[in-house]
Amino acid sequence: MEFGEKQGTNATTSKKQALGKSCSWSDGRIVKSLFLLIYLCSTLSNLVFPHTHLNSYVTGEVDEFLVPKLHKTINAIEALLQGKTTGLEQMLPETWPHATYDVYFNGLCRVNDDSSTVCYQGTNIEDLIAGDIGLQIAQYNHMENPNAFRREFISTFHEIKQELIYAVESRRFYSSETEICPAERPS
Repeated sequence: MEFGEKQGTNATTSKKQALGKSCSWSDGRIVKSLFLLIYLCSTLSNLVFPHTHLNSYVTGEVDEFLVPKLHKTINAIEALLQGKTTGLEQMLPETWPHATYDVYFNGLCRVNDDSSTVCYQGTNIEDLIAGDIGLQIAQYNHMENPNAFRREFISTFHEIKQELIYAVESRRFYSSETEICPAERPS
């Protein structure tokens, strides 16, 4: 019995010594583990909470050259899809206000030279930009409910986009069915 008790006591003592050695601050493993844990937590928090980023992913600038481009786009759409953009060209301002757009992971912000920052949250940047353009058109025309026009503008934007895609696809399909050189076709 004495041998077994002694052996158990020695085993317990050696485990305590081994634990004491592996858990000492001088070893450095705990310090390294803590730094690794802090690094992983900060990396994950940047992925989970992207609004903490101060820098934008993309920055774009809009100026008075947007109005002629919008006129050309509206005329091209009207030529292809008659009646879809009726009246929109007259609603555009003569000069578009200079603005800077900052696109973030979870939305975008617009800063005009003469106004405060306007931010939108969402993941579909195309909708956010279209909505902001619609809102600025509504504000320029002093509409009673600019947000209703903004929603209608986004909805119309999607309808026109789908119809343009359909028109391009149907023309591509139609042009692939026409024979270019029927005389060279083998019998």
